[in-house]
Amino acid sequence: MNPDPSPVPEATPTPVDPAAPANPVPFSPTPAPAPNEPVMAQPQAAPESYAPFGGTPPIAPAQAGPIGSAPNNTVVAPSSPAPSKRKLVVIISSIVGGIILLAIVAAVVNTLFGGVSRADYQAANEQVSAVREAYSESSSAITSTTASYTATEESTQAKIDTAKTALAAFKTEHAKLSGLKAIKNDPEMKEKFAAYETKAKLYFAFCDDYLPSFEKMLVILPKDGETTAATSSATYKQKIAEYEGLGNLTDPDLKAYVASILAMLKEILPFVSEYESASTSSAKLAAANKITAAAKAGNTAGTTLTTNLNARFKDASPSDALTGLVDLTINKIRS
Repeated sequence: MNPDPSPVPEATPTPVDPAAPANPVPFSPTPAPAPNEPVMAQPQAAPESYAPFGGTPPIAPAQAGPIGSAPNNTVVAPSSPAPSKRKLVVIISSIVGGIILLAIVAAVVNTLFGGVSRADYQAANEQVSAVREAYSESSSAITSTTASYTATEESTQAKIDTAKTALAAFKTEHAKLSGLKAIKNDPEMKEKFAAYETKAKLYFAFCDDYLPSFEKMLVILPKDGETTAATSSATYKQKIAEYEGLGNLTDPDLKAYVASILAMLKEILPFVSEYESASTSSAKLAAANKITAAAKAGNTAGTTLTTNLNARFKDASPSDALTGLVDLTINKIRS
């Protein structure tokens, strides 16, 4: 068994430090009129009587004419009283004051119940960067184990232990993301996090299937310092027993690989016995050719395993989603 699956983890660029925020746009006052432009005088409203509670204002008394003239009995029609300038100023001030108060209340509520500050985005950026670094270490450790099928049991066990530790660290950093204020309260951040989390769950599922299954397969690898025994029917019977003893594996690709190799070994065993009992060179050559033909199934199984593991590893990689999340936090900090 000598496949060489080597999924290559994606590179993890260092997060970019956020730039300083853009300068605010200054307020532009309304320009004063030109020096030579005439200014129209504003008419002054004549004082009017005030009628409380919407009553009819009293009729203005008749104005006296010149001495000796007839009295002026013309009745002036009442008109609606116009609000005084003071009342208008009070009303406008009340409206403006109410708007300012509402703005202050909205700002306080936004801060207490969902507002996301620049510090919140900075905290998210730092944590996402920590997650991406942890993922990089985990994926590198997983890759290391997949290149170990022809190594010894002890050296491969060490690599599996390293991969399990790195995976646990990745899960720990990942769990810190969902509680961040920027991710919980910013819709864009929440959407990017959801895309990343989908990939992360695929990666966790891949590792949780692959590592325990491959660890069970270590018994079929040679021990440190052990030499390969001569090919014999006894050797094949021992290998068949080892593969059958693996039991049920949770990783689907390793399970399919073991089934293929086991079927190949059982097919080769009678040809090995035939080779051992052959009395002529031609008979031995014929048996050897049968062994060689049957052994091709092992090469096919190894190639299939490599292809499938690489495809699953790549599909489960959250690297691109993490990069998108990092970029968004940087844009939020800069805005």
